[in-house]
Amino acid sequence: MSLFKKKNLITLSVPGINCGHCEMKIQKAVSGMPGVTKVKPDHKKKTVTLELSGDDTADLNAITESLSEAGYPVAAE
Repeated sequence: MSLFKKKNLITLSVPGINCGHCEMKIQKAVSGMPGVTKVKPDHKKKTVTLELSGDDTADLNAITESLSEAGYPVAAE
C-alpha cells in the first residue's frame, strides 16, 4: 500500500480513480468513518488524501477495505 503521512494527513495511492464520479463514490465510502474528518480524492493524481482527527479512532485497514469494497483498491507498495 502506498502511504504518505504528514501530521494528520494520509495520502493513499488509488490507481482506479478515473473521473469525478469515482471521486464522489470514494467520498461516500469513506466520509463518516471513525476518525476521518476530511476526504479529498483526486482523479488526476490518482490519490485519496485523508485528514484524520488525531485521536487514534481512525482504522487505516477499515478505510482501505471500504475503498476496496467500493471498487477502488489502494495500490500496494
